[in-house]
Parts: sequence; structure tokens; C-alpha cells
Amino acid sequence: MDDFTRKMAQAFDAAPIGMAVSHHRVLSMCNTSFAEMLGYDRANLLGQSFRILYPSHAEFDRVRDIGLKAMEEQGSYSDERMMRRKDGVPCLLYTSDAADE
Repeated sequence: MDDFTRKMAQAFDAAPIGMAVSHHRVLSMCNTSFAEMLGYDRANLLGQSFRILYPSHAEFDRVRDIGLKAMEEQGSYSDERMMRRKDGVPCLLYTSDAADE
């Protein structure tokens, strides 16, 4: 890993705001803040479907349907959505998604 990439990885992990990267709604990376605010260890989230963070299958599908339409039309999508911490407590998160280029 070159010095720039190492510094970017450190900045990503140290950010005070939760950040995650996914592909087909599966978490490929997240920072410590994201994992902690949802009550998880980061290692336990990686490779998991975002489904585990939603209160129901229906809500997971509903958000997908709304987000896909916006992503196709605008290339990005932002909203506030109810998600669920590991302990089952609901939490409101602001999310922002962008299509892969």
C-alpha cells in the first residue's frame, strides 16, 4: 500500500461520521464510526447484506425500489431512513448513495 492510499484509509477509518461502501447492497467496507453507531464490530459487518440493518424485509425492499429509480435518473440518492441497531433499537440515519462509475 503506497503512502497516499494508507493515509486515505486512515482518514476513512478516523472520520467522526459513519461511512460504508457496498456493492449490490452488501457491505464491502465501513469505518469504525459506522459500525459503532449500529452496535457492531466492523469485522462482523463486512460481507453482510444491508438487510441486517433494516427493521423488516419490506422496508429493505421499499428503500431499494425508491433508491434504484433515483440512481438511474440522477446517479445519486439521499434520504433519511429507519434502520436497526444490532440490539434491535431503531435509529434514524441520513444516507447518501452514488452509482459506481
